[in-house]
Amino acid sequence: MAGRFSTPLDPALARQVERLSEAERETFEERAGIRQYLGGLDRQAAEKLAWQDVLDLRQRQANSDDGAPKAPKPSP
Repeated sequence: MAGRFSTPLDPALARQVERLSEAERETFEERAGIRQYLGGLDRQAAEKLAWQDVLDLRQRQANSDDGAPKAPKPSP
């Protein structure tokens, strides 16, 4: 995964992101990219919100009855 994805700017966040599954990492990258390029946020802010999306997704999956993955709910 090292060459496929960029490293988050915040070193603490980078360490957390390194531990994500492939699917979670793709969600993180997609959400950060959307916020940065379409939403006009700076990269660090976009990454912080994308991390929260991953955490929210994990929580919803843990609370779901069927365990099926749900699309992340975008943060404002």
